[in-house]
Amino acid sequence: MKIIIIGLGLIGGSIAKSLSSSNNHEILAFDIDQSSIRNALYNKSISGTLNALDDIGNDEFIDSLVIISTPPNASIEVLQSLHFLFTSSGTITDTTSTKNS
Repeated sequence: MKIIIIGLGLIGGSIAKSLSSSNNHEILAFDIDQSSIRNALYNKSISGTLNALDDIGNDEFIDSLVIISTPPNASIEVLQSLHFLFTSSGTITDTTSTKNS
């Protein structure tokens, strides 16, 4: 199964690291912070990246699990960018917390 993680901060990076211990998944990621991408590739938490959120619409990602783990203020923009998935067979989860620290 392909798993796409959008946002490799504390939550998304932890999810990627945890899932990478299983060989049953191909973990891909998108993050605007290229140092987070480089870190995750170096640590083998992810096996590849997406260049843009629109890439998720490609046939190769049909039936992928999409995990959104961006800050709350960015989640709305991400969800709007992924509007085309809401009528597809994809699964979208949002790990955003509305709790203030």
